[in-house]
Amino acid sequence: GRRLRRPEPALHPSKSDTLRLVEFFLLTNLAGLGLATIGSEVSVGVLLAKAISQPQGATIYTPDKVIRVLDILVIAANTNLVAAHAIGSGAAVWLSRRIR
Repeated sequence: GRRLRRPEPALHPSKSDTLRLVEFFLLTNLAGLGLATIGSEVSVGVLLAKAISQPQGATIYTPDKVIRVLDILVIAANTNLVAAHAIGSGAAVWLSRRIR
């Protein structure tokens, strides 16, 4: 960013360097999107297993089977992570089209 403020155009990064960097960030965002989606699905599966294993109307004697607020917050954080990677991927695609 600091190199772009200088008035000398010779000090600015080249178009090919910038495009290569944007494409690298796009691949990184897509990899993060895939990993975040897998992690989110695993969290939902664990929470679903906890919900199914709870007996209806009976007391639960094992505390690891109780659905806690933290479980819900983990799923909300995973959803936000997937959304952030999707927005980042969209921004990288927009930038690469804008540069070309």
